[in-house]
Amino acid sequence: MLQERFNNASHDLIDSYVKTKGFASHAEVYAVNEALKANPNATMDDLLVNVIHTDKGKSYINKMPYAGGEMFVRCPHCQYMLDGFNMISEVRK
Repeated sequence: MLQERFNNASHDLIDSYVKTKGFASHAEVYAVNEALKANPNATMDDLLVNVIHTDKGKSYINKMPYAGGEMFVRCPHCQYMLDGFNMISEVRK
């Protein structure tokens, strides 16, 4: 499922966010991918994804400071890769 999304991502999307180690390289994408590999019969509805900052810093998206444990807006890459999954920590942009 994620491999297909990865393969079909547009160049515009891939180039839209550069504060990363590469397209689809954030922890939430890795975690969902590992969960799907561990249970090949799992669907999007079977997973619940919680995205939080694990340290203090400043958001690349809206430049607001954050403390560890806070929810945050996913980057465009993660929004695309995880579209349709149950996200319990998404905040407004």
